[in-house]
Amino acid sequence: MALYRVSVGGGAVGNAAVGDVLSGKTFSSETAGSDATGTMANYGSKTVEGGKVTSDNTKTYVNVKSAGYYDTSSKLSVLNSDLASASLHFDLQTDASLDWSPGTDATGETYIRNIDISNFKTIKVSNFSCIRISASGQVSSKHSKDTISIYLDDGSPITLTSGSYNISGHKTLEILMRAFAPADNSYYYKRVSATIDIS
Repeated sequence: MALYRVSVGGGAVGNAAVGDVLSGKTFSSETAGSDATGTMANYGSKTVEGGKVTSDNTKTYVNVKSAGYYDTSSKLSVLNSDLASASLHFDLQTDASLDWSPGTDATGETYIRNIDISNFKTIKVSNFSCIRISASGQVSSKHSKDTISIYLDDGSPITLTSGSYNISGHKTLEILMRAFAPADNSYYYKRVSATIDIS
């Protein structure tokens, strides 16, 4: 059996609050009462100042600073200098697995190519960690072949596991993270991780 909600005597129904309705528009609901007036800002077809600008390897994001109604003609604006100063952040991880069959060295790689660094000056590596996972659990275990290599557009490689490096004047770079697990019964797999910030 279908149930219907019936308004008796013209009573208001619904749960819209004043913040859910455009400013200046009147409405009635059980939540707001009769003849309430909406307070939601109307940014339809307007250009509104954007908030914080962030970026990753492929996209730039502009946070919405002001809550309200936006339509397909609305725009968010930020200063060009804000776009230029947005930083890139990477949390990288790679594994080298022996597949439970010791006897052959294993290498794992994570490669990020063609990162646009035209507007950036510094690359910083932090939280570099090398963990060996074996039958005895997880222990720190760095091998000389556990590396982070940074290749600038002129072909010059940089091996950096901590600290900062000046990348001013370059347009692109590539990041190669490598994990190495030697053929050894004490290893099941090796995990290398790090945080990379470009600003």
